[in-house]
Amino acid sequence: MAIHFANTELSDCIAETWRVTSSFTGSTLPVLNWEIADQVGGGSNGYTVCNESSGIFTFNQTGWYHCIWWMYYSGNANSEWNEFFPQYSWNNGSNWESYQYAQGYMVSGLTRYNTNCTSSVFGIPAISGDGTRKIRWATSMDDSGVTINGHNNQSHTGFTIMKIADT
Repeated sequence: MAIHFANTELSDCIAETWRVTSSFTGSTLPVLNWEIADQVGGGSNGYTVCNESSGIFTFNQTGWYHCIWWMYYSGNANSEWNEFFPQYSWNNGSNWESYQYAQGYMVSGLTRYNTNCTSSVFGIPAISGDGTRKIRWATSMDDSGVTINGHNNQSHTGFTIMKIADT
């Protein structure tokens, strides 16, 4: 059964959760070491939303997507801004545009303690065209000592993306 929106319907209901598999420190572009989450509900019933190579994601189908992303970060630092955000390319990676930020503030306690924080946000990007639309993820940290946590069995930092309508 198709989901009907104004002037469109959903042909394939697909969704995936991707996660970063290893921790890293400080700002980075693009974020590397991704895998499709293998916990219950991580995959798309035989279809894939996107493919990843060297931190660049290519969409397998055009459409409107609902995307939720989050990061788990820690450290013993006063770091006023800690951001995890996607960048979209409409021309096969020649140009990139930053999108909404999952952003959080970290204030250190006593010098012997680490602070653990999470941030999340969602957006609804339209992926249209002939396969030249791409996405990559970046982090930007006020303090280079902040660690972005990754794990290969838990989704500490990552995103879930689901197709909600055809274009």
